[in-house]
Amino acid sequence: MKIQAFILFLIFSFSVNLNAQTKSTQPKPKKNQTTDENWKILQTATAQMLMENYEPAIENYQLFISKVYDQELKHSASGNLGYCLAQTGKYQEAIPYLTKYLNYFNPNEISTIKLEKINTSNQYIGKYFIQRGFCKAKQEDFNGADMDLTKGINFMEMIMKSPTHKQDWNYETLGFGYLMRGLSKMQMNKGKIFCEDLRKSVDLGYTKAIELVKNYCN
Repeated sequence: MKIQAFILFLIFSFSVNLNAQTKSTQPKPKKNQTTDENWKILQTATAQMLMENYEPAIENYQLFISKVYDQELKHSASGNLGYCLAQTGKYQEAIPYLTKYLNYFNPNEISTIKLEKINTSNQYIGKYFIQRGFCKAKQEDFNGADMDLTKGINFMEMIMKSPTHKQDWNYETLGFGYLMRGLSKMQMNKGKIFCEDLRKSVDLGYTKAIELVKNYCN
């Protein structure tokens, strides 16, 4: 029980700041898709998010979503809104917005999508699955977290086969995904299999996993 309590503490202590990632996730509407006023709201929200001013960013993303009708713009803004809510510890509130982003895509297409089909609209699916898995782990839904993190990891590993997607923040996000999945497996008492994820996290350069490997996997 003491070990389980400690693992819960670790999960609650971890957070992931993906501002480098979200810099590329902002919707880029054309002027004929939204008004100048709404476009300014979106730009303001994204700037606030990148500066880690999450509370005002949340308000502006919510305002933007309420004012636009274009579904692609809504789903992109929903993903960023979910991210901001997660960064302020509002994990339960974040999940529906991350789900709205993910539900914009056909689940069957997500699992079978080919590298040549990746575009600016769908390339962040993996990151938002990992972010939703993170939120579920924070709420102690470890089974749900494990499933989301696995989907996110699989998607990201697929797109990173392309040199276009081998940015540093992709490696960081993937390393974080492996770390959180490892911690979730530890909490579900899945045996030493969690060490594979923790070691993979270290291999990807996610240094926060090093101490965990030393303490639990040697």
